Formats: sequence, C-alpha cells, structure tokens
Amino acid sequence: MASRFASAVLTYDYRNLDKTKQGVLALSTGKFHTDYEQNFGGLSALFTTTKGQSTATVKDVFVSGIQNDTATAIVVLDERGQGTSGQRLNVDWYLRLSLVKVKGNWRVDDLINLNFAGQGASPVPPQSTPTTAPAK
Repeated sequence: MASRFASAVLTYDYRNLDKTKQGVLALSTGKFHTDYEQNFGGLSALFTTTKGQSTATVKDVFVSGIQNDTATAIVVLDERGQGTSGQRLNVDWYLRLSLVKVKGNWRVDDLINLNFAGQGASPVPPQSTPTTAPAK
C-alpha cells in the first residue's frame, strides 16, 4: 500500500490529472486527504502551466511495527519528470508515510519528504567550534 501511494502521489501527467487525484485520494485519509483535496487546484494549475509529467519508481519500502492500527513506512524511490523547464531525475528520494488502518484498509494520513538537502537546496555547512589559543 505504501508503494502504491508513493507512486500515485509522484506519478502524474498534466493531460490527465483527475487520474492522479483519484488515485491519491483513494489511498489517503485524515489531514493529508483533506489538505490534498483542498490544494489540488493549485497543483493542477501548476502542472498544466508547466506541462508537468512525472513517473515515480519505488525501489524499497521499510515498515515499522504495527501499533494500535498505525504504522510508519519509509519509501525509497526514483522520480523522473519533464515539463517546460526540461527534464529532471531525482534518485533515492525518501518519503515517510504515516499509515492508519481505516475500516480494515491501510491509508496514508501524513507524508513527509525526508530529502532535506534535495534538488534546489544547498546543504548547510557544518558549524565550526571556535578555538581559543592559550594566553602566554
């Protein structure tokens, strides 16, 4: 289920965005479901304007132990996209999914992108500790 959701949320084609929307909403619940549905108009406009297309390929899924009908999954994937700004390839992306069992079916309640210094971001240099020379 985590694999299907990650693929659904990052696979889209500006010519058929309803398919993407329905796929994501069918696998989500709670706050994520509500937020995605409310913000889809903006995403749709962006993808249409930029002629956005993307395909996600899931490489691995790690799932925590189930506790009180909740679990966490880490999904590792590659994402290949294209649009008016050209092509892009994002390799080894990590998404953390919060899973909740609803009426016997697992659904995603939250998604966090774990790629802190991903494409377009600059890694923060490590802080150096100032040294004090001994007084003579």
